[in-house]
Order: sequence, then C-alpha cells, then structure tokens
Amino acid sequence: TRERDVILREMDEVYKQYEELILDQLHEVAFAGTGLGLTILGPQENIKSLSREDLKTYINTHYTADKFVVAGAGAIDHDELVKLTNKHFGNLPSQRHESMGEINMQGAEFCGADKRIAYDTMDEAHVAIAYEGTSWTSTGAFPVMLAQTLLGSWDRASSVGRNLASQLARD
Repeated sequence: TRERDVILREMDEVYKQYEELILDQLHEVAFAGTGLGLTILGPQENIKSLSREDLKTYINTHYTADKFVVAGAGAIDHDELVKLTNKHFGNLPSQRHESMGEINMQGAEFCGADKRIAYDTMDEAHVAIAYEGTSWTSTGAFPVMLAQTLLGSWDRASSVGRNLASQLARD
C-alpha cells in the first residue's frame, strides 16, 4: 500500500511536467492501438488494483534466463562476476513454462494523427510533432542520419546557443 501511494504521487509529479504530458500524448496518437501508444506509467486504475499475485505472475512469466544478460565493464574479476551471477540468478528458469501461454508481442505501427488540446488559461503553446523515420535496419537509415546532421538540431538546454554549425538550426 505504501509503495502504491509512492507510485501514484510520482505519477502526479510527472504529469505536472508539460514535456512529459506532451510526449505521452504524441505517442498516444502516433502509435494508436499499439504498446508504444500507451503511457509508461499506465492508468491509475491498474496501479490501484495491482496485486501481489499479479507481480508474481509477471515475474514468473518474464524473468527467465533466456531474456537475461549480465555484463561487466572495467577492472572486474570475471570469475567473481560469474560466481555472483550464479549465486543470485542461477535459479532462474531457462525459459518460460508453456503453461504461461503466449506473450503478445505486437509490433508498433506508426499511424500518425493530430490531437489538439486547448487550455484558455495558459499563455503559451506546447507543441510536439513526429514523423515516421526509417528503420535502423533500412538502407535509408544512414542517408537520413546524414541529412539530420546537415540540417542540425536546436535544444534550448544546449550550451552551444547561437554557435550551432547549421544555419537552419541557428535561425
């Protein structure tokens, strides 16, 4: 119950940030009807109704060795890493039990759309625009990245300011 209240308070804080709200709305319309169209936090009804049994089922369904990676970097002792991994994760099932049924792994389809919400009490406009790009595996991925570099990008948080390489991004 205490953890549930913490999650709900964090959700309230996130939704006070316009950038978070806009990106959720953007994904909702751009990927309508797919998993990418859902907010990462989920609906409040789900958080309020989540049970211990729901969590146990999720863990048993998804926490399996075939979906698990342990990686180490830097000055680590490989044998010690293997020993600790076996100690803490060695009892994971090697794969999901067939009684768990099939997991729906639907693809995300970009559909694009338009959504406008007007608040007459606000003095500013918050806007997000998205367009379908190329897949990372597409032969067009590198030309698109080159075009992106040539066009440049602007970010108000960037310390570069007016010294951007791209004239388009400066104006």
